[in-house]
Amino acid sequence: MAGRGRGRGVFLNKLNDVAAGNHIYDRCLSNIDFISVGVSLFNSLLPLQVPDFSQKFRSVVLNLVQQDFKGRKGIRYVSTEKFACFTSVLCQIFITFRIKDKLLSPLVGPVCESLEDLITGDANEIDTLFTQLQDCGKLLQECDAARLEQLMMAVRREIIANSKSPRSRSTLLQLVECHARNWEPLGADISKFYCDPQVDGL
Repeated sequence: MAGRGRGRGVFLNKLNDVAAGNHIYDRCLSNIDFISVGVSLFNSLLPLQVPDFSQKFRSVVLNLVQQDFKGRKGIRYVSTEKFACFTSVLCQIFITFRIKDKLLSPLVGPVCESLEDLITGDANEIDTLFTQLQDCGKLLQECDAARLEQLMMAVRREIIANSKSPRSRSTLLQLVECHARNWEPLGADISKFYCDPQVDGL
């Protein structure tokens, strides 16, 4: 245990710079399974001052996200998987980061825009949309219900357009129901219905 503690301390010391912040962020963009760990690590470093910078570590992270949000169309054009990772990172930062115990409300717009981009995507992007909205839908509702409603209208339009596979339409329908229930758990029976193979015939 003692050796593990010393190792963790050395690891955190190495992270206390901008280059390491970039490294963690880049790893999040390349491995969706690492995102929860990476964002938690970012959050643990927020109180630290970045050496040779007047900004807090939070600003370093948010600047990375801001740059990629501006270039998100290019990211998605090159790799839909990387874009899904970026959107997931953005959503998890919105969920996790706080300033004086308050959500970062300026992130609502970028979060919703990135999620909207996923609506027209492939099955993997639809799955990312579902997962992230399940996580942050209620917080978006609290911060800006009108903006969330715009996002959900885009979901409904995509369902009506009937351009998706039956499974993706089922996932989008489930999101609409989650929204109608104020993001409360749907319950085992309803969830089972949406996972039923017969739903593929919808």
